[in-house]
Amino acid sequence: PNGYADIVELKLPDIYKSFVVGGKNRETFSAWLNLYISQTRVYSTYFDDPNNRKWFEKKYGFKVHKPRRWLVVGRRNDFDSDIWREIITDYKDIEILTFDDLVDGVVVQFYK
Repeated sequence: PNGYADIVELKLPDIYKSFVVGGKNRETFSAWLNLYISQTRVYSTYFDDPNNRKWFEKKYGFKVHKPRRWLVVGRRNDFDSDIWREIITDYKDIEILTFDDLVDGVVVQFYK
């Protein structure tokens, strides 16, 4: 809405791996999920270079500067634990949504 683009990374809705690993009181995101998070970070740092921002704006018509990062992965029932909520608070600069969240957001737009 403000003329700036964000980064949205879409992964598969059906994941058959664990999102959380580690022992009791040491839980963390699994390596494969951290790879997805890191991927969005790399995309974001690309736009730290003013030349890349100018090229992107000229080609696509959107400004990009300090883009918000969004990762869409899995289904809501994959993320229903209190442990998940505790871990996600460590990640201040990325939003992780499920495909169910995405669909709910689209459905709401139809009823506004």
